[in-house]
Amino acid sequence: MSVHTEARTLPAPGVAANAVSIAALVISLFAFLMAWIPFIGLVSWLAAPLGMALGIVALLLPGAKKAAITAIILSALAFGVCLMWWSAVDGTIRLL
Repeated sequence: MSVHTEARTLPAPGVAANAVSIAALVISLFAFLMAWIPFIGLVSWLAAPLGMALGIVALLLPGAKKAAITAIILSALAFGVCLMWWSAVDGTIRLL
């Protein structure tokens, strides 16, 4: 009687960090690009903090650091653009 053992392969170290950092980069890039479009940029209020959080998590994991740092910077810029739009709209409403 033979015993069949299933060989399980583990992902290479850093694969999870690469996946998280790429997800953070994509979400941050989406937030940054959407932030420039008036009213549609409201999506960036949710996407920018999510991209920043994923970027920070990716920094804590061993692996791709450049994509995580880029995601954090893009998220901060997207949030800054959101604040700029909010300030402009708020100032315009107060003038009315």
